[in-house]
Amino acid sequence: MFKDIFETKPDAINEKGTSFWLDIETTKYAKCLGLKEVKVLFLKDKNGYKTRIILEKEQYVYESQKLEDIGVHLDIMAKIREKK
Repeated sequence: MFKDIFETKPDAINEKGTSFWLDIETTKYAKCLGLKEVKVLFLKDKNGYKTRIILEKEQYVYESQKLEDIGVHLDIMAKIREKK
């Protein structure tokens, strides 16, 4: 059975009470796409709202509750960089 990430100790909690966990597998996927400065985090706010966010160079890029949407956004980010 899979462990619910939100039931584990968070990697960080900010001053507003929002908890963050590194999404290791999705961050690895971003690295495989060449997005070396991208991290994907699980987030849970103090009201219980759960989602994922994409950060690049520690700056917010995108948010979605759906893993598929996160993956598509990472693919788009990688394609944009290919054209540069």
